[in-house]
Amino acid sequence: MSEVSATSSTVQSSTTSTTQTSAEESYQMWISILATQLENQDPTDPVDTTEYTNQLIGISQLEQQTLSNETMSSLLVSLQSVENDTSYGYLGEEITALGDTVPLSDGTAKWIYDLPSDASSVELEVQDTDGNVVYTVDGETSSGVHTFTWDGTSDDGSIAEDAPYVLAISAYNDEGELLDVTQYVQGTVTNIASDGTETFLVMDGVSVSKSTLAYVPGV
Repeated sequence: MSEVSATSSTVQSSTTSTTQTSAEESYQMWISILATQLENQDPTDPVDTTEYTNQLIGISQLEQQTLSNETMSSLLVSLQSVENDTSYGYLGEEITALGDTVPLSDGTAKWIYDLPSDASSVELEVQDTDGNVVYTVDGETSSGVHTFTWDGTSDDGSIAEDAPYVLAISAYNDEGELLDVTQYVQGTVTNIASDGTETFLVMDGVSVSKSTLAYVPGV
């Protein structure tokens, strides 16, 4: 009787071990696939890791009875580590991303805006991070993509200090209606940061989420 019990226990232990090993192998497989995708990605069209993350979570739910929390935590840390490692490829590269805030660095700050249709008037306001207007100028009014580069000269003729600045755009059509303008920022990546769940590309103190990276044709 004791021999049957011992054998049953051994089989159960072996089955559990095999199942756990299978779960861990599944995780390692997905980590390997994701790492390959990220390492070979096009910086102008980065890989969306959401699908892979969702699949990892799905595997966790199926195998949660046999896969320890410690193993899950370790694999998630590995995933974040892979993401961080591939992000270092952006260092020194110029990026374009959705947003309105860029650093003035060495006398240059660059924005891009896309008008959905022709405008009767476009006003560009460069503001500091407290909302104070530093520089105002008329913008291009034709529909499509336009680039605005500011040299740091303020309305009173003084030179603004290197710091983050916000571009506020007011564009109106012939009927006086406010147009919905899409804004982008451009700059060089100087550092990489992470909050533990998301990776950010840093342009001289201005953090940009990798999820906002964009490709603007002709720019």
